[in-house]
Amino acid sequence: MPLPAPQWFDDLQSRDDVRPLLDAFQHQTAGYWRSSARIFPTKWLASSIDHDRKIAEDLYSFTGCDVNTPMNQLGTDLTSLWRRAFRYRAEREATANALRVREAKSIETSSRCTDGGWEFDGTTLRFSRELATFPPDTAMPMVLRVKH
Repeated sequence: MPLPAPQWFDDLQSRDDVRPLLDAFQHQTAGYWRSSARIFPTKWLASSIDHDRKIAEDLYSFTGCDVNTPMNQLGTDLTSLWRRAFRYRAEREATANALRVREAKSIETSSRCTDGGWEFDGTTLRFSRELATFPPDTAMPMVLRVKH
């Protein structure tokens, strides 16, 4: 990315898509009840909806970047979406810190991810812990060799 960073970069950094994704998941789960309970109300349906609501509730309060959720029982499996959305927070921080290094500024060592932070030894920028990725993800590395 060219220096200085483009104007839109600050907007990208401040944007967090996890909350709208969670809102959509909650809406989808509620929709299963509205559309199916009238026709075929079962204990299994109610249990599955409660299971999926619990996933959303847990994710609302999750503050790390290495998320591992159970598979939702209704609709398309979203486990890879949650993993990707939460990891993307750290990837945005990596990009911002790499740009800070290129501008000869100090990195931001703290992270919005409570399960890690950032370190820079003069040549290598790294997240303090591994963030696992699984197919179909092709994630950005959390260890970057930075050229000044």
